[in-house]
Amino acid sequence: MFSGVLQAIKVLTILPVKGKKPLSSAGYQLFLVCFPLIGLVVGAFAVIFVRVSYPQLPLFMAWGIPFLWLLLSGATHVNGLAKTVHAAFVTNDQKTRKEVLAGEIVPTGGLAIALTFFSGKIFALSQA
Repeated sequence: MFSGVLQAIKVLTILPVKGKKPLSSAGYQLFLVCFPLIGLVVGAFAVIFVRVSYPQLPLFMAWGIPFLWLLLSGATHVNGLAKTVHAAFVTNDQKTRKEVLAGEIVPTGGLAIALTFFSGKIFALSQA
């Protein structure tokens, strides 16, 4: 019954969640409902972090928020962005693109783009 909730936690965080069986129709519907709610909980941690750290250490907050996001998410979004950028610039061979997206190794060029994006977050927060 709670497989949808567990899948949402597994997708958005690095928490070790069991349950690799495919979701049922009801489980998938629960996943779609819980996905933004779990994201809201992760965002609440970020808000608490900002409220505690900003008055004392605004520059620490500018670095801390992106790193907290990386810590809680396991950098899966940065990894996905890096693979997507790399696959976009691979030759027109569909098979090679699928291999890049399915691979375990993070491509260097895509990682550079993702780190630039990450650095931009830090810069934007430090200006606030």
